[in-house]
Amino acid sequence: MLKRHPYLKRWIPIWIVVGVIFFFIGMFAGKAHGISAFGRQVTREYAHSSIRIRGTILNGGGSPGAGVGVLVQVRNWRGGVTRIFGGTTDGRGRYNIRIPKGPSRLLTVIAQNTVREVRELVHPQISVSVRSHGHLALLFTGKVDVDNFPGLPTVILQDDTPSGWQTFGAVLPSPIDHRYRYVYSHADPGTAGHSFKFRAVTLQNSAWMPGYSSVRMGTVR
Repeated sequence: MLKRHPYLKRWIPIWIVVGVIFFFIGMFAGKAHGISAFGRQVTREYAHSSIRIRGTILNGGGSPGAGVGVLVQVRNWRGGVTRIFGGTTDGRGRYNIRIPKGPSRLLTVIAQNTVREVRELVHPQISVSVRSHGHLALLFTGKVDVDNFPGLPTVILQDDTPSGWQTFGAVLPSPIDHRYRYVYSHADPGTAGHSFKFRAVTLQNSAWMPGYSSVRMGTVR
């Protein structure tokens, strides 16, 4: 059993007062629900990076704050262009603002005199496939699922070695369809007939967190 200290009893009335204060602050500022639990940090893949900011605004007496304007400022992580999204509460004081897919960013929600922030870190989605491409050569193809701002991340190709994952190539995806193509030729004839594990990764930059593809097998012919 945990040991209880006598001095905690002296603090009980103070904690009750503090709790009541925070209760009333919550009534004036509005309550957040779901992903709009303000002050949190969320991490998502790009395909699921769309966010809905939902909540309820209550007036001082606890009645719904109908017709209240809510703004969401979206700034790309580590600087960049700021976009503004807005909405108005309904008759029950509820608001629901959808933020489209995007890179890592900071969302600042402004409702009445309250400002809250949500930090979103986004990983790009990347695919890779590998097949034989002539004598001792392998062809790597795939796609990076992100938008173009502020530029597509470089795709790093790696193979699994006894010393861990080692990089053997890099390629920049097409700005049109975000697909990439890379041919790697083995100089060592002794690799013929051997199978290797490969993956594609993207490094962290000002817009994206690191991305990792599934591991694929390839055989040198």
